Order: sequence, then structure tokens, then C-alpha cells
Amino acid sequence: MSKGVPVEEHAAKIYTRAMFEKFDEIIFQSGSYVVDEKERWKAYLARHIRSDCRESWSQVEFEVNIRAEDGAVVCECGLGEHLGIPCCHAVKVRFTLSEIVT
Repeated sequence: MSKGVPVEEHAAKIYTRAMFEKFDEIIFQSGSYVVDEKERWKAYLARHIRSDCRESWSQVEFEVNIRAEDGAVVCECGLGEHLGIPCCHAVKVRFTLSEIVT
């Protein structure tokens, strides 16, 4: 474990080694995004901090929603549904929300 965040310890317990390594990289990638609130506790926008340096075809903003039914964080990129682990945009929103609460 290298990031020093509580979710990393939890992930180490539930994921296989390969999935944990992927999730650890996702935690690292989440540091490249800032979060803007669209609708409090419902919708957020994760924007890459160096969007000016990204390829012109590369998407730099992702809408991330909090589902009212279960509080799940769902990103428009769809990686969470595809791989079964949260994407870096959803992780960044979760980290941001946990900072607001504490």
C-alpha cells in the first residue's frame, strides 16, 4: 500500500492482487482531477487539471452522479460498470465528499 488512504487498506482486503494494483493506479490517477459541484450531494463534474495538455480528442470532464437509491457513485465514463471497480473520477468525488463531511 503506497497511497496512505483508508480505502486502500480496505481494497487490499477485498481485491485480488491484480485488481488491487489496478485500483491503486486509479487512486493515483484521481489526483489529476478537480471536482466542481453541479448539484450538492447529487451531481459533480470531475475535470482534469491539465486539460490544456491533453490530446484534443481526449475527454477532460466527466459527470459523476450520486444515486439517490443507494448512494452509489456513478460516472459517465462507465468504467465502474465495466470493470466492477470505481474509476478515478468517482474516487476523486468520493474523496472530495469525505473531506466536506469531516
